[in-house]
Amino acid sequence: MERTIEIVKEEYTAGLMKIKGVVGVGIGLSGEEKVIKIMVVEKSRKIIKTIPPKLEGFATDIEAVGEIKAF
Repeated sequence: MERTIEIVKEEYTAGLMKIKGVVGVGIGLSGEEKVIKIMVVEKSRKIIKTIPPKLEGFATDIEAVGEIKAF
């Protein structure tokens, strides 16, 4: 079975969401390449060190989005 970015993202989302400061996980584009987008309150050195640059061969992209609140 082929490991798609969608499958890898789904399997890692719960663990990534447990990291303090992570507010969302999705799939985005970096140029033409699909990446696992990790949305954080603030892009700190600690977050950058904690989140690997790749998950099972798929690049991660950390984006600071601030706090997300439901209305």
